[in-house]
Amino acid sequence: MFKSLGLQAKMVLSILIIAVVVIVLLGVNAYVQYQSQYQTTANNITADLQSDMQRRLQKKLDVGITNAISFSANRELTRAVKYGDRATALRILEDISNTFKANTDFKNVNIHIHTPDNRSFLRSWSPEKNGDDLSSFRFGVQKVIDTQKPIAVLELGRAGLAIRGITPLFDGDSYLGSLEFIQGVSSIARDYKSKDVNYALLLNKYALSISTKAQKNTPVGEYVLANESWFTPETIAMAQAINWNELNQKGWLIQDGRLITQAKVEDMQGKLVGVQILGTPITEFDTKMTALKNDSIKQEGVMFGVILIMSLSIIFILRSTVIRPVKNLQTVMEKVTQKGDFSARMQLNDNQDEIMHLSADFNALMDNTQQIIKETSETMQAIRNGVLSQRIQISTVGDLDLLKHAVNGTAETLENTMGTLGYALSELGKANFSTKITLDDNSKGAFKEALSNAQTTMSTLDSAISEINQAVALMADSDFSRPVSVTLTGDLDVLKKNINQALSNLQSGFGSFNGSLTNLIDGDLTAHVEGPYKGELAVLQKTINTALTNISTIFVDIKETSESALSNIQKLTHGNENLNERTQNQAASIEETAAAMEEITSTVQHSLSNSKEANELARLAR
Repeated sequence: MFKSLGLQAKMVLSILIIAVVVIVLLGVNAYVQYQSQYQTTANNITADLQSDMQRRLQKKLDVGITNAISFSANRELTRAVKYGDRATALRILEDISNTFKANTDFKNVNIHIHTPDNRSFLRSWSPEKNGDDLSSFRFGVQKVIDTQKPIAVLELGRAGLAIRGITPLFDGDSYLGSLEFIQGVSSIARDYKSKDVNYALLLNKYALSISTKAQKNTPVGEYVLANESWFTPETIAMAQAINWNELNQKGWLIQDGRLITQAKVEDMQGKLVGVQILGTPITEFDTKMTALKNDSIKQEGVMFGVILIMSLSIIFILRSTVIRPVKNLQTVMEKVTQKGDFSARMQLNDNQDEIMHLSADFNALMDNTQQIIKETSETMQAIRNGVLSQRIQISTVGDLDLLKHAVNGTAETLENTMGTLGYALSELGKANFSTKITLDDNSKGAFKEALSNAQTTMSTLDSAISEINQAVALMADSDFSRPVSVTLTGDLDVLKKNINQALSNLQSGFGSFNGSLTNLIDGDLTAHVEGPYKGELAVLQKTINTALTNISTIFVDIKETSESALSNIQKLTHGNENLNERTQNQAASIEETAAAMEEITSTVQHSLSNSKEANELARLAR
C-alpha cells in the first residue's frame, strides 16, 4: 500500500510515523527513566532507613558502654564484688535500676557481673542463678578478660540477642571481673512506632543454636522474633506477610502501603545472627514519585507539542521546497516519457538548493539527450542511405557516451565490413580467388560471420578452381586418374561431379578400349568394348567393335583355310610315312618325294604370309 502512495503522501506519512515513533520512544524513555528513578528513589530511601537502623544500634551500643563504665565506677558495688557480697551488689543494682526507670527511657535495666574466669557472678534479673560457665558463648566477656578494656557488642545469650556494654571492674590495680550493661531493642521499636514505622529484630537458625530460650518465639519466615514483648502485633503481622524472595532480591519491597527493607545483623565475630526489618509508610516515596511522574508528563506534553510543530513545519517546508518542484519535474518527465518530447525543460530560479541543481542537471541531460538523439538519427539515416562515414560528434559522458561510442562503433564496423566485402566481390569479379580477407579484431557477431563467410567462400573457390585446373591439365595430358577431391557445395559441387564423371567415363572408356585391343593382340577376337558410352566415345566404341568383328571374320576365314591346309599336310604326312616305309625298297622315289615336300612347304609359307597380313591389318585397325 505504501508503494502506491504519492511522494507527498509518503513523506507526510513517514514524518507522522517518525513523530509517533519518537513520541513512543520518548514515552518508553520516560517510563524507563521513571522506573529507574523509582528504583533509585526506593534504593535511596532504603539506604537511609538502613543507615538509620545502624545509627540507632550504634547509639544503643554507645549508651551501653557509657552506662557500663559509669556503673563500674560505683565504689560500693566494686567492694561488694571484691568480697563476693552478692546481696549488697544486688541491692545496689536495684537502686540504680529504679533510678533509671524514674529518670530515663530505660525501663528494664539488666546488669550482669562476671568473675575473672568468665563465670556468672550476679544477674540483676535472675539473682538466684550464678556460677555458670559462660566461656563457650560469651566471647565479649572473654575479650574484656583478655584485654581488660571496655567494649560494646551485639552478642547472643541464652535469652537472645542483646546490645551489651562490657567494662572491666578494678579495685586499684586488682582485676575483679567485668560488668555488663544489657539492652534490648524495645526502645528502638517504641521510637519507630511513635513515627508510625514498624521495626523488628529477627534471629536466624544459627542464633537459635545459642539463644535456646528464643527457639519458641513467634516464627517469621525462616526467622523468629528476637523477643516476644519488644514488637507490636501490627509489626509482627507485617513481618509474617513479607515476600522474602523479593526482599532478598531487591533489598526492599512495597507491601500494604509500606516500604519494607532489611539490614543484616552480625555479632562481634562477624557471624550473621539475624536481620532487622523496617516498614515505613510510602507517603514520602509516593510524594517523590508523583512529582517525578508529573514532571515526566509535562516533559512528554512539551515534547509532543514540539514534535507536532516540527512535523507540521517540516511538512510545509517539504511541500514548498521539495514536493512542488518534484511534481513539476514529474510533469516535465511525463512529457518526455509519454510524448517523447525531449524539448521539455524545467523552469529555473535563483535558488541554489539541491532541487534547482537537480532541475539544472535535468535540463542539461535533456539537452545532451536531445542532441545525441538528433545526431544518432542523422547517423542512422546516413547509414540507411549507404553513407557509412557519418559519425556522432557531440561531447558526451556516462551512458550517453556509451551510446555514442556504440553507434559510432557500429557505423565504423559496418563501414569496414562493407569495404572488405566490396573489395572481396571486386576480386571475385576479376576471377582473383586467392585474395585473403583479414578479420578485424573489432568485428563481432554478424559482421564477423559475414567476413568469415566471405573468406570461406574465397578459400573454397580458390581450392575448387585450383583442383579443377589440375584435373583439366592432367586431362590434357591424357591422365584421367586425378578427380577433383575438394569438398564443395551448390553449383561448384555440380561442376565437380560433372568433371569427375567425365574423367571417370574417359578413364573407363579408354580402359575398355585398351583391354579389348590388348585381348586382340593376345589373339582374343571376341572381347568387345562394353559400356553405355555417349558422344565421341560411343562412336569410337562402335568403330573398335566393328573392326574387331571384321578382324574376327577374317581370322575365321584364315582359320578355315589353315585347317584345310593342315588337313592336306596331315595327308601328306601320312603319305610320307608310307613313303618312308618304302624308302629302303624305293630309293629311287626319294627325289620325287622331296620335290613334293618343297611344294607343301611353299604352300605353308604362303599361308603364314597371309596370317601376317591379317595381323598387320588388325594392328592398323587399332
